[in-house]
Amino acid sequence: MNETQELEIMELTQPFLQKIQNPSTMRLVRVSRIFPPELNPFVAEGVEIRAAGVPGEAQHSKWIIARAAIGQGIATGLINRDTHIIEATSGNTGESMAKICNALDLSFTAVMSSDVPNDKIDAIRTIGRRTKVHLLSDATETTVAYARRLGGQDGWYNPCQYDGEWNYQAHRKHLAPQLRAQA
Repeated sequence: MNETQELEIMELTQPFLQKIQNPSTMRLVRVSRIFPPELNPFVAEGVEIRAAGVPGEAQHSKWIIARAAIGQGIATGLINRDTHIIEATSGNTGESMAKICNALDLSFTAVMSSDVPNDKIDAIRTIGRRTKVHLLSDATETTVAYARRLGGQDGWYNPCQYDGEWNYQAHRKHLAPQLRAQA
């Protein structure tokens, strides 16, 4: 992708992506107060339990993962306007990728196991005209393997959240500092 195309994409999606342009300044996660003793089976051992993941300003922390996935594909030239993105997901990452792809007017397919709850499936199905959900119930191929196989075809791209270096780096750069600061 050349500089002109990149600027065009940024202008096209600026209103939608404004909040996630600088994820380091967006509160992604909150850590709860210490659980009360009656909810803590380890209180006698002096263990404090807190919950992480209470939503911050973003709907959930998977926005950062989705931003990194699509951004990496664009930066490396693997995603252009004609690319079809496909990702195996059980919900949140796929929903976030679908919203970003919809804002960029890119085709996106979420590959989900047929036993995923309908509310998660419907949350992705309704995102946009170029967003699809493929339910997989094939015992011989996992959702991840299916997405990788289709993503390897010409004109397709599979970010593969499960082994992409960008995933680890996005967590390390944006999410981990917020968790450490609140602990």
